[in-house]
Amino acid sequence: MQIFTFLMDFEGGTYVSQHAAVDLKLAVQAWVGAIDLASIEGIGIGDRQEFAKQMSKSGTTPLSGMNNVWCIDGILSDRLALVHIVKTAS
Repeated sequence: MQIFTFLMDFEGGTYVSQHAAVDLKLAVQAWVGAIDLASIEGIGIGDRQEFAKQMSKSGTTPLSGMNNVWCIDGILSDRLALVHIVKTAS
């Protein structure tokens, strides 16, 4: 298993969590399934399904010049959510 750290910037707040998975794709799925969107002001529980769809369609983009760092984004309630992912342990 590998450990991935997720750093989401949304509406001026930073939300950080870690998830263990065998690869990046499964880590993103674990993160989307675990993030507590209801605790973020202005975001409803119903937004999770749409956000999960966006994350699976969007795919991750490796950051140029970096090792084991990716970016992914999505829209939550018509606002941009920017997520950086760092593979922090193997």
